[in-house]
Amino acid sequence: MPSPTALVLNAAICLFGRVDKYVADDWRKTFELNVFSLFNTLVPALPALRENKGKVVFVSSGSAIGKTAGMSSYNASKAAMNAICRTFANEEPDIASFAVHPGMVETEMQKNFLIAAPSHLNPAEAKFVAEVHSSGKLVKPEDSGYVLASLAVKGSPELSGQFFFFNGPEAEPYTKK
Repeated sequence: MPSPTALVLNAAICLFGRVDKYVADDWRKTFELNVFSLFNTLVPALPALRENKGKVVFVSSGSAIGKTAGMSSYNASKAAMNAICRTFANEEPDIASFAVHPGMVETEMQKNFLIAAPSHLNPAEAKFVAEVHSSGKLVKPEDSGYVLASLAVKGSPELSGQFFFFNGPEAEPYTKK
């Protein structure tokens, strides 16, 4: 029996900037890390993933389907990630791949988001972010991390190519009991 082979792709940068303040270098940096690094990691892993019918977990974001002001390059890069996951699942049917929104996870990125984002967000978005942070509703890394790790080990091929939330119905079999 082949040994399990899994790849978790979790790297991202969020450079704030509204569309009318477009800075090409910021978009390049965002896509270099959030999109192109996926290929630089995924492609060399393909032989082992194919041989062992592996699994790939793309750590996505609600931004992939969102429209948060001031985050256009991040939103676009996460949407691109989801498109890569869908296409990869179609091209490599023996490798299960999942794009998972881990929630608003309590990380340095979120701390930086709270500081930098309000000047870029619409007032309702800034209020929402502040409330999530102040109310203690940020997701603990170990909660969404458990789901990501479980998918990497035993994710169902039936979910391959899909985007879903770490706490959504698709992820229920992979949550800590």
